[in-house]
Amino acid sequence: MGIHAWGTTLEELFQAAADGLYDLLRPHFTVVQPTQRTVTLEAPDVEILLKDFLSELLYYQSAYHEVYPERVFFELSPQRLRALLRGGRFDIAREPLAREIKAITYYRLQVWQDADGRWQATYVVDV
Repeated sequence: MGIHAWGTTLEELFQAAADGLYDLLRPHFTVVQPTQRTVTLEAPDVEILLKDFLSELLYYQSAYHEVYPERVFFELSPQRLRALLRGGRFDIAREPLAREIKAITYYRLQVWQDADGRWQATYVVDV
């Protein structure tokens, strides 16, 4: 399954791409055990940084049944990201996933700025 996300800033793009990932998993999550995490990532380019960020969110969902609908970026450039993730654990027995996503792939992974300066991205997930 593929996602196309966009934003006027790089932060808006990363927020929209993460929201798209969560929407594929389930339209709404109810956090029953709040928590927050800090994530710091570095990558050679913005495409890999986006993939790594989305993979991090997917890992927390898969391993701990945690989702982070609120993300505060302290630093975000095409090669580095430092953010606070706010959300927490959801009850998968009461709110089953619409689909299981196994991975964020490199297939068709693109991030670019259009002629108007708006950030755009496409990515594909393995379900």
